[in-house]
Amino acid sequence: GEHPDWDEYREAMVSGRRVLITMTVDHVYGARVS
Repeated sequence: GEHPDWDEYREAMVSGRRVLITMTVDHVYGARVS
């Protein structure tokens, strides 16, 4: 079925992706620095 609120869904996806990217970058740079 369709998601009831596409704007909210899209915003959640973008936020989740941004967090995931941030965590990945932090992990990569953290590993590289230490």
